[in-house]
Amino acid sequence: MLAHSQGTNINAAKFASNIEVSSVTVARYIDLLVDLLLIRKIQPYTANINKRIVKSP
Repeated sequence: MLAHSQGTNINAAKFASNIEVSSVTVARYIDLLVDLLLIRKIQPYTANINKRIVKSP
């Protein structure tokens, strides 16, 4: 399911409802895949560093 949504914003709650697990579990699995270097979270780019903290990855 994660591969079908490449290049878009990830909604962990939507994934969780589709596979019937909690959204915390989905977020942990995504973090695990990032740690294993299987997927990459791209951080938003803005010139203002304060806006980077507020925007979602």
